[in-house]
Amino acid sequence: MELQPNKLLDEIKKRHEIRTDTELAKFLFSSPAAISDFRRGRKHLSPLLLLKIHDRAGMSIDEIRKLSREQ
Repeated sequence: MELQPNKLLDEIKKRHEIRTDTELAKFLFSSPAAISDFRRGRKHLSPLLLLKIHDRAGMSIDEIRKLSREQ
């Protein structure tokens, strides 16, 4: 399956009314560079980012994985 990081990141932004990736990085206690690398496919969903999304966005691990992969 091909990674679809934009779908996951855009869904988090939508649910939490976040306008920019910089705001998203702050929300997830991450760096804008890490979000950019993930969005562009340069980095995979790391265990740390997965846990941050789970904790901060209130999403289940299964939902995160589903949204980050092509159906």
